[in-house]
Amino acid sequence: MPCAIMEDELREKYLTDKFDIFKEACEAGDPVGCYSLGEWYAVVGGDVLRGASIFEKNCSTKGHGNSCYALGIMKLRGRLGARDRASALRHFTRGCMNKHGPSCEAAGSMHAVG
Repeated sequence: MPCAIMEDELREKYLTDKFDIFKEACEAGDPVGCYSLGEWYAVVGGDVLRGASIFEKNCSTKGHGNSCYALGIMKLRGRLGARDRASALRHFTRGCMNKHGPSCEAAGSMHAVG
């Protein structure tokens, strides 16, 4: 079996295993598990909208700062349609209120720039 085929199979198994772990953790109510599941969908699975939906719920119901930040970045960069600075700022602010440093930095930068 050529090495490239083995590497592809191992990579696929690894990604599938990670998905299962993240999904199980999120279903159990773990905010970090939900964040990881959202990242998996947005980055690995190519489903940005599903990832954003998970971030939104995790940010609003569990106060997970990194999820708020990830969603703010998506809004700011226009990954969910048109760029939405106001919504991005709201998500960064919510993340900052939940003691997430990068969210505070992003919100502060947006206020400084205007």
